Amino acid sequence: MLLRTDLEKVGRAETLIHSIEHSRDEVVEFSETEHEFKRMKGIVARFTDKEDKNKVFYTVKLIAQGQVLKSALAWEFADGKFGAFRGEVGFKVPDDNQVLIVGPDIFAFSPAKFERMFGYEYKKQAIADQKVAEIEKEYKLSFPEGLDLNALVKERKKTINKLQKLEVGEIKQEQVIEYADEMQLELMSDDNGAIIIMDGSDLDTFVNLINEDYIESKITGKRYEIKSKKLLGEPEGEPPRG
Repeated sequence: MLLRTDLEKVGRAETLIHSIEHSRDEVVEFSETEHEFKRMKGIVARFTDKEDKNKVFYTVKLIAQGQVLKSALAWEFADGKFGAFRGEVGFKVPDDNQVLIVGPDIFAFSPAKFERMFGYEYKKQAIADQKVAEIEKEYKLSFPEGLDLNALVKERKKTINKLQKLEVGEIKQEQVIEYADEMQLELMSDDNGAIIIMDGSDLDTFVNLINEDYIESKITGKRYEIKSKKLLGEPEGEPPRG
């Protein structure tokens, strides 16, 4: 199955390409003693058109640590003889198509390997993108200059997971601030009534509020954030006698 997404949505991939194109001199040369090959997730190859150097694409492949040879433990056969493996590390480059990056597009031929390399869960992100669009339509929000809802969400796995089952619109704009005040939470609105989201912490509070994830005990008066909840069905029979 071939999946496509925008490079700008996959933060780690976008950073990787930016480093290769604009700050390659700052990339430290690999050393097994300093970096440990087992921490490397993948390998990227950059290709250019012979006739037009501006035409560039990249292929990215996951490194399977089970296929890695370490010099201290490996042997090689060369010139008819067995001997100690002379390289620091050896590994087999997979021959399957995994990830292709062309301009602003990423094509994932192997979605599972793509997710492991870049920590980007395609299906969850697609749902999150839909929920973000619904939130932007339903609520007036205010962000610092250069920041928006998409930029905040894509870097927060916790928020992406929360958005998967979120029912947008059940809590209205005015109710969000009233709810925050009741729970004594620091979420404010500006002069135009837009809810102010300054950072990821504010975003988490806002999402919890529109998902009704705060409650105050009627018995103890203590406030709680609900991590998991189950909707109860309508009660059956007569209510209990007082």
